[in-house]
Amino acid sequence: MTKFSKILYIFSIVAVIGLTSCSSPEEKRNNFLENGQKFEQSGDLIKARLEYKNAVQVDPKCVECLKRLGNVELELKNVRDAYAAFVKASELAPDNIEIKIAIGKILIMGRAGKKAEEIAREILEKEPDNFDARVILAISLAMQKNKKEEAYREFEKVRSSHPDKPEGYALAARLLASEKKYQEALHLLETGIKKVREKSALYQTFIGIYAATGDWDKAIHYAELYYQSAPGANTPVASYLTLAQLYAKKGDLENAEKQWEKAIKAAPENTDILLRYAQFLADNKKIEKAEKFLRERLTLKKDDIKLRVALAKLLAGTRRGDEALKLLETGYSDSLEKPQRIALLDEEASINLSLGKMDKALKITEEVFKENPNDLTALSIQAKIALLEKDGEQAVSILRRLVEEEPDNITFQMLLAQAHAMNGEFKLAEDQLRRTIKKHPENKNLWIALTKLKLAQKDLASASGVVSEAMGHIPNSAALYNLNGMLLWKAGDIKGAEKNFRKAMELQPEWLIPYRNLASLKLQAGDPAEAEKTFKEAAKLYPDAPGPKILLASLYEQTGKPEKAIEIYENLIKKHPDSAILLNNLAFLIADSAPARIEEARTLINKALKGLNNPPPTFLDTLAWIEYRSGNSEKAIELINQALAASPDNPTLLYHQAVLLKESGRNSAALEAIKKALEQPVPFPEKNKAIELRQQLQEIAAS
Repeated sequence: MTKFSKILYIFSIVAVIGLTSCSSPEEKRNNFLENGQKFEQSGDLIKARLEYKNAVQVDPKCVECLKRLGNVELELKNVRDAYAAFVKASELAPDNIEIKIAIGKILIMGRAGKKAEEIAREILEKEPDNFDARVILAISLAMQKNKKEEAYREFEKVRSSHPDKPEGYALAARLLASEKKYQEALHLLETGIKKVREKSALYQTFIGIYAATGDWDKAIHYAELYYQSAPGANTPVASYLTLAQLYAKKGDLENAEKQWEKAIKAAPENTDILLRYAQFLADNKKIEKAEKFLRERLTLKKDDIKLRVALAKLLAGTRRGDEALKLLETGYSDSLEKPQRIALLDEEASINLSLGKMDKALKITEEVFKENPNDLTALSIQAKIALLEKDGEQAVSILRRLVEEEPDNITFQMLLAQAHAMNGEFKLAEDQLRRTIKKHPENKNLWIALTKLKLAQKDLASASGVVSEAMGHIPNSAALYNLNGMLLWKAGDIKGAEKNFRKAMELQPEWLIPYRNLASLKLQAGDPAEAEKTFKEAAKLYPDAPGPKILLASLYEQTGKPEKAIEIYENLIKKHPDSAILLNNLAFLIADSAPARIEEARTLINKALKGLNNPPPTFLDTLAWIEYRSGNSEKAIELINQALAASPDNPTLLYHQAVLLKESGRNSAALEAIKKALEQPVPFPEKNKAIELRQQLQEIAAS
């Protein structure tokens, strides 16, 4: 290029820049708005949002820009941002009914019934026949505890004014169903079927009601009708997914799996469907098949981070954390986009935390924060570490931030309550749980957390009251019956405890905990044969699972048959040579009952501890017992104290601490430890021995 050409080239660039810079703010806004509409029509909502945001930045008072931004944010499920955009638009155009309707719908989504009611009434004052406002009003009233009857009247108005529209029937039926008025709800839907042309919403409601009542055949029938009537290109896939879930609920896993296979065949590139199928397999104890499926798909889609993370989770969940970490490491590359890299880092931190490597997990979260200071997964990991390290103030600080970001996240709410309790702020903890329970009364974990909070305050009567209250909301929960059984056992009602444990087993025969508790109850009552029968029954249910066999080994340990327990563990380790839990349990048994093999026990526990920066309390307990049996009582006491620092209310650890303290001549401290062990509400294998030790220590104190 000649010097003159260069000058012309530079001049042309300057001229273009000059022309561009002369465009008015209105023209810029309109360009952004037009581009946003093009992207929105083509389905690229991310780019559309960016264009609309640029338009708003140029003209913050552009109502149309804010409205379109709100619509896109809503499509992207960014409800908060959508709400903010619509509110700002409404402030600029207070008479715009369309925007107010959008705000009302978002308030309904956020379960803000009272505010939605206010918006709806405001619209109806101006437009008494506005259908959307009438529906919003009816729904908002249904959300409020003392306004159900008024809600029914509003739904009736909807049906009267628009008898051909499904909302008045479907939504009213859902309200009736929420109050368990199933027959009334079904009758209303049957009436609606005869009057409305678009029946898909009614079919959906039929599905929900029949699913709620456990009539899976009818739920499946209406699901098939729904997908015959519902429009849309994704309808076949959606039908397969819904039918798969219904067949699974019915217990027909063969047909459920066929529906999953149809869905995958119809949408082989849809990663979310692939992940849901793998989860279905895992939930139904087809772990090997789930793993094989994920590995096959990952071979086909090597760059799919979601598949890689899902497989890592599966491996970590089956105690193959090191293998999971290696899998994640192979996913890193220079071509990774920021969200993909963060997803890998988050999962890597989570797995390290599950392996007890808290320092490594913390280091990874700090790396995440460099890329995204507001990453919720990393923040939740830091909160969990703070709780594990008994740093209640730090935990509260992080969890308040998490709850503010995700106010409907039940896990964050429960962890915040736990952090308050750790700080001795029991009233704050209870208020936190009660507020969350009010929104989610069907969540058993919230009730269990509240029960444990009462037990932490040594208020057994209030704990029992909480469980009774919970059963009123969740009448067929195995977890609640099991918990109630433990409370009755603690109160001395042995028959009541057994009845509740058996009910839990009946409701959820695959769950091992009630079997363990019932066997422990029988053992304490002096009936080891019945306890053994209970565990063998569980082992028959799961011949390939180690859990029932571990329970049986524990029983043999308690009944003075350690050689049988050792044999069980040795056979299990042949199948699961790297299982840290099995290695730990066998090491403890050998140290406790076969002193000649003490070095073998030490080798086993060292293998179990390999790679763990922060060993679980039970592993430290085994180390302590090995030192005790080796004649190193002071070292043993140091180790058991470390274990109790992480798990201060563990009755087995407290019993072992008492034994070690008595051995070293510290009888008064030993008596305090054994009393605390026996105060715990949970059963533990050494309870009878603990009672004997308490008697010995009390006699020593009295002499």
